[in-house]
Amino acid sequence: DLVDLGLYENAESSTHVIGFEFLLDENNVKYVHHMVVYGHFSNANSNTSSCQMWTRTPITAWAPGDDTNYFPDGSGLQVGNVGNSFNAITIQYHFNNVNGDKNNIDNGTEVKIYYTNEKST
Repeated sequence: DLVDLGLYENAESSTHVIGFEFLLDENNVKYVHHMVVYGHFSNANSNTSSCQMWTRTPITAWAPGDDTNYFPDGSGLQVGNVGNSFNAITIQYHFNNVNGDKNNIDNGTEVKIYYTNEKST
């Protein structure tokens, strides 16, 4: 439960994402083409809890040469079960294996999300 983990104070609260760090599996750096992080809004009138593709909004992206993306001091992206905030985040990883190398499994490429429970100014 995200409340138990400290991400939210309670089920009706929100948190603020303040940055993203892109970490690549050193064995697969040459295959990672780019990554895109999307935020999703839920529709209070909807009977579904899935992230429909048409509700996604790009938040940040990574391409070779990038490593982190932090919001300016005093700002953040509200995430939670409150109005006008994202309710879910998805990450798309795009790989490009131009040489057709076999038996490559990437278990280490990830996106670290930094957050705070302090309200943005």
